[in-house]
Amino acid sequence: MDSRFSPLVTVAFAHSYFSDEKLKVFRVLPAKETEWLLAQHDLLLKTQENRFVICFNSLVYGTSRSREQVCDHDIVLRFYILNSDPYFLQYTEALDAYVPGKNLLQFSNTHGNEKLHPGEFADNDIVVTDETVQKDTAFFPVKPFAVMSLHLKQLTAALYTVQFATRQTYWRYILSTSFLQQLEKPAIVGKQSKAVFKGPEWITLPDNRKALCFVSGEKIAFHEIPNRDWQLVEQYDEVTGRFKVVKKILPAPDITHLSVIDTSVDTASLRSYSEIIL
Repeated sequence: MDSRFSPLVTVAFAHSYFSDEKLKVFRVLPAKETEWLLAQHDLLLKTQENRFVICFNSLVYGTSRSREQVCDHDIVLRFYILNSDPYFLQYTEALDAYVPGKNLLQFSNTHGNEKLHPGEFADNDIVVTDETVQKDTAFFPVKPFAVMSLHLKQLTAALYTVQFATRQTYWRYILSTSFLQQLEKPAIVGKQSKAVFKGPEWITLPDNRKALCFVSGEKIAFHEIPNRDWQLVEQYDEVTGRFKVVKKILPAPDITHLSVIDTSVDTASLRSYSEIIL
């Protein structure tokens, strides 16, 4: 039988944490019913590094078939998404409502845009606690991270994107050694931005040791390749901006460690902090 496959729809996964924005930690598997629908309607699933493509046979028994004809079928293709990165939530923003093993993310092309979620980025709005959806995955060998539904009649775009935002936290540099604590007028200063961290303030560590702490004035985004902008200085003069460099390059936070601190400034909210101990 003659056949000629053409792209029906492409779904790409993107994340602003990565330098190329390609999210490559997901594996996409069709549901059992969808496997049957793909075969029944002469569709082919192709997976790539950060995307998958559904192709349709545009030449069936010598007769051409258009994309519009395929999309005229009132069917829904469902997929399970597996996540291979245990630290995904650590560098991803706006998914605080997601509890691994208890919730799912739900993507679909029913939002009237070229994303598979309502807003610009995937967030808590797509976290599913509906037992009906959960029941569909009860006997799945590995607990899926997300489910996806593609309604053929609503395939208005050739490319849909699932876009995640990188997490932003307040960075806390902690001077734990006596040498660093004895610096004269220490400060954390940006080499490019010229921004200055708040502090220092004395804090008590979990082991009851005293330490000096600096906190960023604004949240700083995580990146796969960190921007090494911050330096530790002493003899810092707020008026002239002059200082003596102690550590030219300070490390970025480890994405595997986050702490949540109830600040005295705003006790009604919890702020995410990333701590770097020097």
